[in-house]
Amino acid sequence: MSQKEMMKRKIESLISILRQKGLKVSSIEDKNTCFYSVSEYKNKIFALFFYIPKYSNYIITKLTVTIGGCEETLYGANGLFILEENESTLAEKIIEKLEYMKKVNFNADLS
Repeated sequence: MSQKEMMKRKIESLISILRQKGLKVSSIEDKNTCFYSVSEYKNKIFALFFYIPKYSNYIITKLTVTIGGCEETLYGANGLFILEENESTLAEKIIEKLEYMKKVNFNADLS
């Protein structure tokens, strides 16, 4: 099984866990260099980008309110990264970060 296939399974498991916790999360979309999903949390839309690591089992996740391509989002200034191997722990961290982003009214306006 390739690294990408293994990550896809882990991310699908993560999405299932997030749904069990009551989050509205779309199915993942394969964008070649990353996987992408959208989540609604407390009436605000967030993008979840999942990057495929080359040499580890970490799920590299970037949460943002900006919707764009994988490379653009990876190198963009807007968003929060989470690195985690375990899907259940990552689900908890995603919820924690979404709560923080909602609390501080996180947005893409850098002016």
